[in-house]
Amino acid sequence: MTAEQQDALNVGAFLWGVNDMWCDTLDVDVPQPQVRDALATAWGISDAVSARMTVGRLLDGMHSGAFEVVAPLVAAIVKKTAGHDPDSHREFLAARTQFRGPSATIADYDALMNLRTMSVLRPVIADSYFPAHIRSWDLGRVGYVVRMSRSAGYLSTDECWPMLISAAVSARSYYANWRQFAHGLVIGRTYWMALHEMNNAGAAAKTAGERVHGLLMRPDSPWRRYRLGQIGGVSMVKGQPEPETTTDTTSAEQPSEVPPSGPQPGELGM
Repeated sequence: MTAEQQDALNVGAFLWGVNDMWCDTLDVDVPQPQVRDALATAWGISDAVSARMTVGRLLDGMHSGAFEVVAPLVAAIVKKTAGHDPDSHREFLAARTQFRGPSATIADYDALMNLRTMSVLRPVIADSYFPAHIRSWDLGRVGYVVRMSRSAGYLSTDECWPMLISAAVSARSYYANWRQFAHGLVIGRTYWMALHEMNNAGAAAKTAGERVHGLLMRPDSPWRRYRLGQIGGVSMVKGQPEPETTTDTTSAEQPSEVPPSGPQPGELGM
């Protein structure tokens, strides 16, 4: 496996842990009938076309697209900005949906509004550091869909790697390190849950926080062993200066290297 391929797999480490999948292979140790059932039930994927379409939507911002529209509106309410109120925001979104389609709806707005005004996310991240997007939530799921679709027989190995590498390239363009990537994952997971089951959003935030805490802190985590976009001392970022030589493989994501940007790892939903 090349360094670029390993970097691409690391982007999906969050769901590898959830589903007990190794982070250094495309293979999935699950019977094919079970894989196909999981894809059809959770993702609506039943063939190569639907698999490719789903990957494309994730790369384009399946959930982050709507989040990026409603997040500034909700932020204005949280900050009590003059001239903003929930009713006028809902009217705007209703009109927007009528003319542009359901790319950002009142349901998206209400989900995020509830999360922020009910302080569901306060134990996860401070208001002052709330992200403008949740691209990592979408990009972090690309690997799961790709690997499962390959195991289901919908995608070939040669087709999988460009999809995975595209997700990694996008991740590097949006995030400077795994800490920032983790924030987006936790917020994205919680926002997704609020869209479906608001009562379980708090539990989702706590569980997601615990999972990314492990990825950020455990010495055997791929996020601890490798910086985002760097494998084996090789930078995957074009134009990136060569990293200084080190034999300490645990120094890749030391908490002290990254200036505080919201909660520290121990505060991520603990």
